[in-house]
Amino acid sequence: GDGPGMAYRAGAKLTDMEFILSFPTAVFPVQMKGSIFPYIFEYNMRNLKYVIRDKNGDPLPMPEEVLKISRGGKLSKLVTSYYFGMAADQGLAGPHGGFFYDYSENSKETKDAEFAVLYNRFDRWHKHGHYKGESILEVQQMIYDNKQLEVGIGAEYCMGGIQVDEKMRTGIEGLYAAGEAGSGVFGANRVGDGLVEMMCQGYRAGIEAAGYAKANPVSSVDEAQADALLDKMYSVFDHEDGMPALELFKAVQSACDEGFGLIRTGEKLNIALEKILSLKEAWKNVTISSKSKAYNLEWIGALQTENLITCCEAGIRAAILRKESRGAHMRKDYPQVDHDHYMVKYVHFNDNGTMTTETRKPIVTKMALPEGQKESVIQYFLDPELHYKR
Repeated sequence: GDGPGMAYRAGAKLTDMEFILSFPTAVFPVQMKGSIFPYIFEYNMRNLKYVIRDKNGDPLPMPEEVLKISRGGKLSKLVTSYYFGMAADQGLAGPHGGFFYDYSENSKETKDAEFAVLYNRFDRWHKHGHYKGESILEVQQMIYDNKQLEVGIGAEYCMGGIQVDEKMRTGIEGLYAAGEAGSGVFGANRVGDGLVEMMCQGYRAGIEAAGYAKANPVSSVDEAQADALLDKMYSVFDHEDGMPALELFKAVQSACDEGFGLIRTGEKLNIALEKILSLKEAWKNVTISSKSKAYNLEWIGALQTENLITCCEAGIRAAILRKESRGAHMRKDYPQVDHDHYMVKYVHFNDNGTMTTETRKPIVTKMALPEGQKESVIQYFLDPELHYKR
């Protein structure tokens, strides 16, 4: 959230911050915690079938028609998040907070064939049996031994960010944003590849920024502004008796895990907002133990946490106002997708140090805005009139 956080303080607006995309990540074995191999396997070994089970060994109630349209594709991230979240809310998660992938229905021949497909692709980029430096051989052996893998959900991407126009302008003169720092490309849920956003927007932003720079040479630098920013950054070294930087970061994580997670309620969101606002105040006196200015990760983390708090506050404020479910924003108290009342964008801006949120309708160019309601986000994409294709 560094880009959105910095742009927000510069006067840019943030939007779509309530939409957080999550996907399956390993929670056990411990040495694989955080690995995205569950999704890598699903996406690349599509004939390797599996059943997701809860702590009692019962399959999660995922309808076959839902699996047929989602499994092996980008939509699977939303589907897994929905059913994981609902089951966890019922207390059915495993000892490490995850659920269990059971591959035992596959024959050895099927496993051989599917891992051959995986390695045929990945050996071109990674050491055999590894993904980005992580060995997956132990996990592979567990699958061959029909041992279940405990898998949880990790946040991958935010559909929101800095509000930009078609030329990647932010509304702040000379400031352009692209890729994951921006917002609006994928709406409430990304089912396409983020590379498209990065490459197309990055190309456009580069062209526009270069044109602006050529037409508007900088004659001078605002030394007073630069000094004020440096004073703010260096002041962290002088703070005393405040919350340590790592403790503050973990407190932000905890507040969001408890109230701004997969399945949300108004009550939990309001509690989360209270905690985030309290931590926002605590950040003003955040402390670090190392006083070195040379590659001080603790200092860097303290500065980054301010941006994280900004993004969390914006996301929670929008999630409270959006009394429906839509894409990656799923509320237990408002499960319906409600186009009639919530086909809107929540836009946040800095009003003299206070975050203010306004509402606007999406700008319509070619596609008409949908109308009506659907029972849930799952029922929405099952609507045959949507013509969803993998």
